[in-house]
Amino acid sequence: MRTTPQAVIGFLLSSLFLNTFFALITQNLIAAVTDAPSAFEFQHLWLSNVAGLSLLTPLLFGLIWKLHFGLSRSDEPVIPALPLILMLCGLAFIVGRLPFEDYGFSAAFPIIMGMMLLLATLILPSMLAISLANIITSVTLLTGAALNSSQTYSEALVLVLLASNLITVAGIYKHQHSRDRLLRNEVLENSPAMLVTMDAQFRITTASERFCEYIGAPRAEIIGNTPSTAGFLRLPESTLQNMRQFICETPAVDFTLEIDIRLRDGTLGKALAAIHKSIAPSVPYHYLIQITDTTELNRNSRLYKLTLEEGPALLMVQDANRKTLDIAPALCNLLGYTRAELIGQDLAQLTSCRTRKFIDETRVLGDSVNPFPNKVLEFTTKSGKLRKMTAERQIIDPIAHGEQPKYITLFTDVTELEAQRSLTETLLNRNAAIVLSQDRNWRIQSASDAWSSHFGYSREETLGRDLLDFLPELDRAKSKSFRRHVLSHVKDKETISNTLTLLTKSGERRIVELRSVIEHTEEQWLNIIMVVDITEVSLARQKLEHLVAHDELTGLLSRRGFNTQHADGKRLRDYDLFLIDVDHFKSVNDAYGHEVGDELLRKISKVLKDMAKPLGSASRIGGEEFALLRPATRHEANQQFAEELIREIAATVLHTPSGPVSRTISVGLTRLNRTDRLETAVKWADWALRDAKENGRNTVVVADERFSEKLRRQGKLTSHQDIVQALEKNEIKKYVQPIFDAAQRRVVGFEALMRWEREDGQVVSPRQFLPQLQNVLLSADYADVPQQMRATLLSNLTACPGAFVSFNTRLEALAFPGAALKLLRSFGALNLHRHDIVIEICEDAITDRIDMDQAMMEIAILRGHGIRIALDDFGKEASNLNRLTNLPIDIVKIDKSLIDRIVTDRRSREALRSIIHLAEALEFEIIAEGVETPAQRDMLLSLGLTLHQGFLHARPMPVSEANRLYAQRISDVMLADT
Repeated sequence: MRTTPQAVIGFLLSSLFLNTFFALITQNLIAAVTDAPSAFEFQHLWLSNVAGLSLLTPLLFGLIWKLHFGLSRSDEPVIPALPLILMLCGLAFIVGRLPFEDYGFSAAFPIIMGMMLLLATLILPSMLAISLANIITSVTLLTGAALNSSQTYSEALVLVLLASNLITVAGIYKHQHSRDRLLRNEVLENSPAMLVTMDAQFRITTASERFCEYIGAPRAEIIGNTPSTAGFLRLPESTLQNMRQFICETPAVDFTLEIDIRLRDGTLGKALAAIHKSIAPSVPYHYLIQITDTTELNRNSRLYKLTLEEGPALLMVQDANRKTLDIAPALCNLLGYTRAELIGQDLAQLTSCRTRKFIDETRVLGDSVNPFPNKVLEFTTKSGKLRKMTAERQIIDPIAHGEQPKYITLFTDVTELEAQRSLTETLLNRNAAIVLSQDRNWRIQSASDAWSSHFGYSREETLGRDLLDFLPELDRAKSKSFRRHVLSHVKDKETISNTLTLLTKSGERRIVELRSVIEHTEEQWLNIIMVVDITEVSLARQKLEHLVAHDELTGLLSRRGFNTQHADGKRLRDYDLFLIDVDHFKSVNDAYGHEVGDELLRKISKVLKDMAKPLGSASRIGGEEFALLRPATRHEANQQFAEELIREIAATVLHTPSGPVSRTISVGLTRLNRTDRLETAVKWADWALRDAKENGRNTVVVADERFSEKLRRQGKLTSHQDIVQALEKNEIKKYVQPIFDAAQRRVVGFEALMRWEREDGQVVSPRQFLPQLQNVLLSADYADVPQQMRATLLSNLTACPGAFVSFNTRLEALAFPGAALKLLRSFGALNLHRHDIVIEICEDAITDRIDMDQAMMEIAILRGHGIRIALDDFGKEASNLNRLTNLPIDIVKIDKSLIDRIVTDRRSREALRSIIHLAEALEFEIIAEGVETPAQRDMLLSLGLTLHQGFLHARPMPVSEANRLYAQRISDVMLADT
C-alpha cells in the first residue's frame, strides 16, 4: 500500500472520530448505569476518553501495520474472522453481565474469563482482524461489566486496557514471526542463490533448491547431515577438523573460504563459501553460507593470468576513470616502463599531443562509440622513442557485475608496419615509378601519381576498371594469355614480365613492360604491377638491332643478322651453305677508290640477293665476304648453282670513267642440316673457301667426304690423340695478350689465351684445336689441366702488378650448383695473387640449353668474392642488348667484327656509339678487341672508348716475354708507338 499525505490525514481524522465515538459511548454507559454524584462527572469523562483512546490503540496498530508492513498472512490455516468475532462478543457480554458472585464464584472470575476471551483473538488470521476483534470484545466486556456496577466496570477497565495492548503486541509478534518464517523459507529454499544453513554442530538445517540442483542431491538427503557426510565436501579428517576449528574460533562474523565441492557426477568444482556466523538466539541456524561456483572463473582466471602476465599480447585493463588496473609485461617492455610505474596511471599521458587530443575527443562521446576504428595511436616510450599502435577495446558490463565499467584494451604494435607503409606510399606516389594493383577480378585498386601524369588518366578514370580497357585490341588477347601465365606462378611469388602497348588518354601508343607479382593470403589477393615505359628504349633497341643485323652498305644481313636468323634451333629445313669471297677486291679499292669498291659490292649483293630468292637469304659477313643460304638440293644441283653464281658475278660490270670494273668470286660449299651446328658448317665452308682460293680462285670447292679426307692428309684436322700428345709434351700453354688504356698509355690487364706451339715451331691456329681440346678436357684424366695452367700463369706473371688477368670460361661450366666454389678453389687464395681476376664468358654460348638462372647465381657468388665478369665477343653472332641488362657483368668486350668496320661504316660507328652510351648508363667498362690500325685506335678514342686490345698494341705472347716487356704498367712499346 502506498502511503500518501491524503491517507495520513484521513487516518488521523478517522482516529479522532473513533476516539470521540468510543468516548461518548463509554460516557453514556457510565452515566446510565451509575448513580454517582455530579462531583464525579469529570472523572467519568476522563475515564471515558482514556478508555476510548486505549481501545483505539489496537486498531491504530493494525492500520499502521497494514499501511507499512503489508499484513503478511501466516502459513497457518485461515480461520473465518467474522463468526469468531461475533462469538467472542456474545461470550464477552455474557461474562461481563452475569453475576458470577451469586453462584459462589470469586469477583475475579469474570475478569479472568474476559482476559481469556481477549487472548482468543490471537488465533485470527490478520493483525487487522485481531485489532477489530480486540476492540469489539473489549467494548462488549466493559459494557456488560458497566451494566452490573460501576465498581465492576472500573476494575475491569484497567485490566482490559492492559490486556488489550499486550494482546496487540503479542499479535504483532506472532505475525512478525510468521512473516519472518515465510521470508526465510522464500530466501533459503526458493532463492536463486545457492544458500545453506547449518547449526553449531555443522549439520545442514536447510538448503536452497539451486544448491541442491548444483550438487545433484535432493534436499531431504542432505538435511541433518554435515557436508562431509552428505558427500559433497570430501576432505581428509585432519583438514576438516582444522577448517571447523578455524570457523569456530575466528572472531570475524563474516568471512570467505575457497573450497572444492564434489558433484554427483564425480567432477570437482571450485567454489567460494561466504559464511555468516549468526549470534541471534532467535535465528534457527548458526551459520548462513552462500556458495558461489568459481570453476569457470578459476579457469578464466588462469587463462587471464597466462594471457595478461605471461603471453605476448599487449593487454591493459583500466577502471572507469581510465586508471590502469593491470597491464601485460609485454606492453611494459615495449614502452620501457615497469608494471609498478604504469599501474594506476592513465596511459593516455604517454601519447603524443595529436593522439591525446583524439583520445580526449572520443572519451567525450562516451562508451557507445568505438574509440579506435583503425586509428594509429602514437606512444612515447621511456627512452623517448615513438611507438605506433592500434587498439581494440572491450567494456566489461557494469550492470551485470554491479560495479563501475572496466575497459580491456588490446594493442598491436604497428611501428615497423607504419614505417613500411610510409615508405611504400613514398615509393608509390613520390617518385617516377608507375605502380598499379589489381584484385582477383583484375580490377585496378590503386594507381600511383606517376600513372596519371604519364598516361593522362585520373584516379577516378582508372580505379575499378580492367587494365584491358587501356590496351589496343590486338594486345588484349596477349594480355589474357599473360594473366594465365601469372596465375600459374602465384605460389612461386615470381615476378613475371610482359611487353604490351598501352594507350594514353590522348590516344598515343606507348610500349610498356609490365612486371607483375601476386601477393595473396586467405583473405586478400593482390596483383602488384610495375609499369615501365620502354617506348624510346624499345624503338632505339629496334633501330640498333636493325643496324647491327643488317649491313648498311648493301642492305643484306650482317654477320650478326646471319647468325641470329639462322641460329641453331631456329632453322626449319636443311640448307646449302655458300661462303663467297670476292677475288682480289682490295685492288679495286686501291685502283679506283673506296666509292667504286662500295658500288661494286652493292651490285654483287643485288645479284646474290636475287639468286637467293624465293626461300634463301644472302648476308655480308665481312668486308668482301658473303654467305648465301638456299634450300638443300642434290649434290650436283647445288654445285651447278655455285657455278652459275660464279658466272653471274663475273658478268656483273661496273662502268666507271676509268673503265669497266668487275671481279670473280671463290665459293666454299657445304650442307647445313636443320640439326647441325651452324658454327661447324661455317667452319667447313670456310675451309672449302680457303681451298678454292688456294687453287687459283674463281672456282667452287665442296666440303664433302673427299675434301675432309684431303684436309686430314694435310694435317689440317686435329684429332683427339693429337691433343692428348700435345698436352703430354706441354706444347699447349697459356699466352697473355696485354690490354691497354690508350688514353693513359698504360697496361690495365691481360687476357690469358690458349696457344699450341709444336716442337717444330709451327703454331696451330686456336680455332683448329680448341673444340677438340674442350672435348679432351672433359676426361677425368685431364680435368685438372685448366686449373694447373691458371695457377702456373698467375704464379709466373710478374708484369704490371695490380692489373687484371682474364680467363675464358665456358658458360656451361658455371651452370650447375657448386660451380663457383669449384672455380674459386682452382684459383687458391685470391689475396695472395699479384693480379685481379676476371672471368670471361662468351656471348654466343648463352642458349636455351643452359640453365641461366643457376649460372647467374654462380656468377653472383664469384662477384661476391671480388672476381669481375666480362662478356666476350659482344657484337658478334647472337648478340642481344637484353643481356647487358639481365646478366650480372662488369666488363663488355666488343668483338673484332664490329671494330673492323668502324672507320668506313657509319652504321657500325653509330651502333658502337649506342653501346658505349648504354654501358655508361649501366656502369660497365668496355674493351675494344681486334684493334689493328691507328685509324681504328683514333676513331675509338674519338668515341670515348679508351680500353683497347689488338695487334696494334701487342700480340699474344709467352708469360716470360710479357714480364720482360711490361715490368711496369706504363708500356714502353705503347709510348714508342704513339
